[in-house]
Amino acid sequence: MKTVRTFGAEQVNMQEVVSKQDGLAKIARDFAEVRAQDEHDALLSVLKGVTLSEVALGDAGGTGNGGITDFDTDADAANTGFFMDVNAAGLHGAAATGASDARKLFDSSAMGAARGERLFRSVGAAFKDYEPDFMYMVTSPEVMAEMRAANLVDEDRIKDGNLEFSTVFGGKFRLVMTRANQMISGAASGDLNAQSTKCSYIIKPGSVAATAINMPTPVEVDRAAASYLGGGSTNVWYRWGYINHPMGYDWAGASNAFASNAVLGAGGSYTRKMDSLNLGILPIFHA
Repeated sequence: MKTVRTFGAEQVNMQEVVSKQDGLAKIARDFAEVRAQDEHDALLSVLKGVTLSEVALGDAGGTGNGGITDFDTDADAANTGFFMDVNAAGLHGAAATGASDARKLFDSSAMGAARGERLFRSVGAAFKDYEPDFMYMVTSPEVMAEMRAANLVDEDRIKDGNLEFSTVFGGKFRLVMTRANQMISGAASGDLNAQSTKCSYIIKPGSVAATAINMPTPVEVDRAAASYLGGGSTNVWYRWGYINHPMGYDWAGASNAFASNAVLGAGGSYTRKMDSLNLGILPIFHA
């Protein structure tokens, strides 16, 4: 499931004379932003594709908890999806029927750490076999603001390499924010409660393998001295590639072309090949 991207830009000499801005420096900044956004979108597409694959399995266990069952330590035996819906009947109470009883990921009516009970219940129902020292939580700035309002965000930040993370519950969950749509298009059916309009992810470390692909000519420059009536211009092309693959799944998408974000985000692109005890990506649907 290799992905290759290309970004091209043109720098016109006369624009630099007028604007007094280094055109090539701006192109370099634009490239960094485009690549970072592209890698973010591709990784989120992988998470969405895995989610659609799991939701399609549904709640064959029959407990109504939205995927994972209460005490079943091998969800595969019942062909049960590996996801949690906090508004479904079962683990978190009666099924939510409207905005008045819709449940968010964090309980604003509770006090202190009890506000995170729904989160820990969901994690406990999913990861019955092994729980690492920390996990990543991929969520939106909106949910992040709810956590801050509930005074759940830790004062100290954790630095890992050149990355710095805000955390909740004493560093247990490292927060990764995304501005992307928090609901998975196509997933709002079947075993999901209609009040669950958002999705956050709890991810074990190492659950998504990511590696860069070396490009033969990553940067290429084409100088056109005669363009713009002799003013000249420079065309710059950047090329990069990478592989993102979720642990525990076989790639079932197209293998004769580079994977687009649409293919990475399709549930049909993944086939679960590992016992649910060892999966590392837990989608949690909530209000």
